[in-house]
Amino acid sequence: MVFYTFTCGSIFLLSFLLMAHPGRTNAVGNRWLAIFLFCVGSALLAFIAEHTALAERYVWLVPVLELDRLLMAPALLLSVSFLLIPERKLSWYDSLHMIPALLFAGMMLPYLLSLAGIRWPLPPLVPPGTALSRYLGLLIGVSVKLQLVVYWAMSYRLLRRYKRTADLRWLKYLLWGTAGMILIWFNQLFQGVRYLLPYTAQGYLLAIYVISYCAFRHQEIAGNSIAAPALSPAMSKPRLPPEQIPPLMKQLDRLMEEEALYTDSDLGLPQLAARLELSTHALSFLLNQGYGKSFFQYINGYRVTCVKQLLLAPSHAHLNMLAIAYEAGFNSKTTFNNVFRETTGMSPSAFRQAAGTLPAS
Repeated sequence: MVFYTFTCGSIFLLSFLLMAHPGRTNAVGNRWLAIFLFCVGSALLAFIAEHTALAERYVWLVPVLELDRLLMAPALLLSVSFLLIPERKLSWYDSLHMIPALLFAGMMLPYLLSLAGIRWPLPPLVPPGTALSRYLGLLIGVSVKLQLVVYWAMSYRLLRRYKRTADLRWLKYLLWGTAGMILIWFNQLFQGVRYLLPYTAQGYLLAIYVISYCAFRHQEIAGNSIAAPALSPAMSKPRLPPEQIPPLMKQLDRLMEEEALYTDSDLGLPQLAARLELSTHALSFLLNQGYGKSFFQYINGYRVTCVKQLLLAPSHAHLNMLAIAYEAGFNSKTTFNNVFRETTGMSPSAFRQAAGTLPAS
């Protein structure tokens, strides 16, 4: 149980770190990822409790840890969705994913109160110890596994809808790390590959290390360089009258060129929308219809142009590449390198060397 305990602690630590330090760009997505990992940690802790004296000493522990079991899969899908589209908002459709978890928590509440010595005023919907309660328990157990597989597939499908750039590999690896944990869990439950069973805890630990690396090494990339799929005019609902688009484009270009708003590394869709006195949805529509770009594509285009100008400027020849990237508004070295290569077809160093402006070493 030592490896299981260490793995469980690692999962809870990663969840806490993502919740406490979610980053500036992908804060909502990282917090949903933290919730998903907390649910995984709860499931693993319940397994540890059932195979040690904890479950007998604290009879309420396992039922409490099972409360969030049906929240695990929706949290994974929402984390991927917000990591891909940081500017999106929670909608009523998102709340539908929470219905099974809320129903399960409502069914468990009378039982948990009875463990605490509190009498529930209403009769339980499903009396404990009956055949119905056993069948319901089996149904919920199957539902958790089926839900996790379906939601993982939905998350991966959502990822594939976006352009396959180098920036998205971190999220793909994160999902494959999650898939690894799911497969290890299924093998543990159904004992399909028996010779792997002694290495189950080590497998969980390896998978969580992969997820940790992806979450922290690249947690800012998704918000800065992911290119949302272009919406066709037939599919997108007009949020601005057609006659307003050209003057708003001129106003937006003027803000970029005269005030260089793109150099603010904290600039987000809400801040830019406020400068134009538009809603975030209206600004997204303007960028999509007027420029055929997402917010970050548009902003990073200006940043790359600024970097090229600075790389060619003799006054900046003494600065290293990262200092120039930060001056142009980038806040991540990896994002800068990927966006620059994607835009120009060459690395920043190759561009600078081709221009003959490499600083003396």
